[in-house]
Amino acid sequence: MDDRKSQDGDLDLGALADRLHDHLRATAERPVERSASRWLGEAEAVAGDAGGTGDRERVAEARAVVGRIVARC
Repeated sequence: MDDRKSQDGDLDLGALADRLHDHLRATAERPVERSASRWLGEAEAVAGDAGGTGDRERVAEARAVVGRIVARC
C-alpha cells in the first residue's frame, strides 16, 4: 500500500490515482467478458491520465468517471 503524503499532510492523490490505475491494469489480466474488458480498459486509461498529476480536481474527476465506467461492467 502506498501511503505517500503531500506537503500538506494529505495522502498523495497522484499516488492514489496511480494505485487505481495499477489495479485496473492487473484486472486486464483476468478473464472477463469482452464488453467489460472494453470498459475496464477505458477506466484504466482515465486513471492513468490522472496519475502523477497531484491535481485534486483532475484526480477527483477521474475517480468519478472511473466509478461510472466500472458501474457499467
